[in-house]
Amino acid sequence: MTNDFGGQMMKRQRKKSGWVLIVALVAIAIFTGIATTSIRSLLTARRGMKTERDLLQLQLLCDGGEKRAEAQYREDPGYNGEVWFDRTDAITGHRTTVSIAVETEGLQSDSQARTATILARMEGRNSSPSSIQRTKQIQLVARKQ
Repeated sequence: MTNDFGGQMMKRQRKKSGWVLIVALVAIAIFTGIATTSIRSLLTARRGMKTERDLLQLQLLCDGGEKRAEAQYREDPGYNGEVWFDRTDAITGHRTTVSIAVETEGLQSDSQARTATILARMEGRNSSPSSIQRTKQIQLVARKQ
């Protein structure tokens, strides 16, 4: 009878240890799911902040291009535009360009005002979207002589 009782005790311990293992595996699976979701949401937020930063940088470059176009046009009413800024970041590989185009077609010869389009563009980003741009249109007025 002693052997039967000892055998039943071993079976109960195995059943208990089996349940403990299942509970531990379920707890690990839940923890892994929560951790994965947290990391994914953090990475998404980080990517969004980088995109916002890049958009702000492009807006500031557009503002700088506007000031450049106004200054160049005041000095030279024949100014037609230029690629004002063209750089590739050595670390990130982003290529940032700011181009200024001054509209010359369809203008009357006596017209002193022209439309300038400033285009700031960042290409080669690792995240989505891979390129972003900002465009600004302004009226240029030559200084009176």
